[in-house]
Amino acid sequence: MRKLIFVLTLCATLFTISCESNNTHTAEPKLSLKSPSLVLVEAIGLNFQIKYEIENLGSDLTVDATSSEAWLTITDKTQLGIVAVHAEANTTDEQRDAIVTITHHNSSVKVTFRQEAQS
Repeated sequence: MRKLIFVLTLCATLFTISCESNNTHTAEPKLSLKSPSLVLVEAIGLNFQIKYEIENLGSDLTVDATSSEAWLTITDKTQLGIVAVHAEANTTDEQRDAIVTITHHNSSVKVTFRQEAQS
């Protein structure tokens, strides 16, 4: 009888251990800005670099970058940690804003570019 109880206890223990989840899940990548989240741009238009970093970077080194407005274009996003943008000259009498969104997997950051009106 003791052997039967021992065998049943051993089987139950092994079953419990085999059913525990395997916690080998790695943390998701997370983007963070190293540049300001608001960039003030002169009316003449210039080139800028947005600097960022990725925590828990895996083997996928690609990022996506988009601009909300045509006057602010993404010129390069191939260098890890930097997205290059170009702001065209503002020839209007109105201040304008554009937002650049940088995305890597499920993480994203946004930078607002506020360009002054022409004088």
